[in-house]
Amino acid sequence: MKVHGIDIKLLEKRVSMLEKATFSGVPMMSLSDRFDTIHTRIDQATRNIISAMDARFNGVDERFDTVDARFNGVDERFDTVDTRLNTIDERLNAIDERFDRLEASIDRRFEAVDARFEAVDERFDRLETNIETRFSTIEAMLISLGAQSPN
Repeated sequence: MKVHGIDIKLLEKRVSMLEKATFSGVPMMSLSDRFDTIHTRIDQATRNIISAMDARFNGVDERFDTVDARFNGVDERFDTVDTRLNTIDERLNAIDERFDRLEASIDRRFEAVDARFEAVDERFDRLETNIETRFSTIEAMLISLGAQSPN
């Protein structure tokens, strides 16, 4: 049978032969060759993925090494700062002790000055009492001599 000049039987025979030669869209390959090809492709894709992952992981490792080195530097700086702060703390403690000694010394000196002022106050009190007694005596003597009080 022919349609528009094309032999339908011949066309069906050719399509059938082509279908037999083509399996899963891959022409002229046996099933084992196709599995080998798929296996090879999967191996290549896996190698590419592993290679890319290794490159990324190596980059990440390098970055972590850099960060680790920086943290070591920061740690050393903190150790230096701690040492300096401890030295400053020791100096401040020494200054504190000096101030405590100075404060005690000043307190003793003020107590001594206070004692002197009290002694001077007592002397002035005695002197004032003595002067008042003498003036009273002089006044009594003057009155006995006939002097009149100015008050």
